Amino acid sequence: DAKWADSIMELMTAVDEYITTPERAVDKPFLMPVEDVFTITGRGTVVTGRAERGTLPINSEVEIVGIRPIQKTTVTGIVTFDGNLNEAFAPQSVTLTLAEDLDVSRGDMITGVEHFPEPRKEFNSTICWMSREPMRIGSKYLLRHTTRRVKAMVTAIHYKLDPNTLERDTEVEELRQNDIASPKTRTSTFAARR
Repeated sequence: DAKWADSIMELMTAVDEYITTPERAVDKPFLMPVEDVFTITGRGTVVTGRAERGTLPINSEVEIVGIRPIQKTTVTGIVTFDGNLNEAFAPQSVTLTLAEDLDVSRGDMITGVEHFPEPRKEFNSTICWMSREPMRIGSKYLLRHTTRRVKAMVTAIHYKLDPNTLERDTEVEELRQNDIASPKTRTSTFAARR
């Protein structure tokens, strides 16, 4: 019915006007966590994932950063559901064909040459604690970083944020469900090594 089709188009126009297009981190170096890996004999390794930032033209040299030594290769193909592309950019989900058969694993990072993230075992973050069990200093957890899980321990809670007043309570020993806070966390291994 044309009446309903027009109403839907009107609604979508209003949505497009109200919701702005998000900024894409396309001006930063390319970074993509590997979600899946396939090897095609004679064609190289194929990796899939979602570009987190940057752009990557076809035939670019990239580095694969993970728990093994860094590997360099060239991207010979970029494919999405729309077909072959000349360039990938954040936040696309893409399949990249690499020039060689390489040992790549889920959780490795595809980066521009010399633009890999700095590996760390300790970091600060801002979180909303969702568990019914309290988060306590010294407690151990499994932390998901991109597509990899690592053992982690909360070493400090810098503050808990009051969402109504935005005041920071620095005398905090634990977090309860729906608390917003800034913990310091240490992991058992690097998410990515050099």
